[in-house]
Amino acid sequence: MVQDQRGVILAIFRQPGTNTIEVVDAVKKLLPTFRAEVPEGVSINVMYDRSNTIRESVEDVRFSLILALALVVMVIFMFLRNIPATIIPTVALPMAIIGTFSLMYLFGYSLDNISLMAFDLVRRVRGGRRDRHA
Repeated sequence: MVQDQRGVILAIFRQPGTNTIEVVDAVKKLLPTFRAEVPEGVSINVMYDRSNTIRESVEDVRFSLILALALVVMVIFMFLRNIPATIIPTVALPMAIIGTFSLMYLFGYSLDNISLMAFDLVRRVRGGRRDRHA
């Protein structure tokens, strides 16, 4: 039962390595075609859309990066009290971020890979410290 009416639920899952937002956008683009093909009494509704939370998360990350950049520039200016000296880090920070993510893309790394490598590094460092104390 779907909303107290008989219904069929069709779950669509993305394949590993595909972009969830692209899959959702493609399905939503096809919905008018599907609605035109079904009989008049049948309705097609989206019950759960995971792309909304992903889009909101991406927007939160963008906001956080911009806020962090603004705060860093403000702190640098407060310490240096010199606008020309503040412009250099203002330009260098976005270039460093863009350069980092460009190299990650070229070498096939994602944030998931970097996070896993960081966890592995922490585990090895902590494990190494325990071995030295034993």
